[in-house]
Amino acid sequence: TTPTFAPVVLRGDEILSASPEARRATLNDALTSSHGLVLLRGGLERITPRELVDISRAIGRGEVETNPGVDAKFLEADAREVQRIGNVVDAITGEPRAMFARAPPLPVDPTCGKTSLTYDPKTRSPVWHTDQAFRDPPPYASVLYCKTAPPPGAGGATIFADVTAAYAALPEDKRLELERYQA
Repeated sequence: TTPTFAPVVLRGDEILSASPEARRATLNDALTSSHGLVLLRGGLERITPRELVDISRAIGRGEVETNPGVDAKFLEADAREVQRIGNVVDAITGEPRAMFARAPPLPVDPTCGKTSLTYDPKTRSPVWHTDQAFRDPPPYASVLYCKTAPPPGAGGATIFADVTAAYAALPEDKRLELERYQA
């Protein structure tokens, strides 16, 4: 079968320096040809929060309201659309500098001895999610930027899945059953 989900890799600095029209065309073409996953590599080491917002607006209107329950200290002062998530704490005070800074590592699945990527039995909740799925309508895309990667074993892995292909692979009766639900 033909793959439906494969990342397109673009130079980040070229996207950043492009005109808004060229940026929009390039990113939307890449999103279409990749079926939803574009990676920007190189040249973004010094990107500002405002520039990150500019890139995100090339593919949509951008998040203009904050998530319910997000502490303002985890939002960028000059670009409130940018939320800091991760496991970084202030070296002096020990206070979190990002949401989820105190999240525990994912549990190990005893059946295979590997980190479980699906369900945390302690919290009785999934450890994966779809960004902003509670919004109506849900967003077209998410833009993530890694400033400081966590050390190995600390958690924080970002994994991408082709839910369109997963849904298409389901038996018809299961697809019909799922169509009754709304997230």
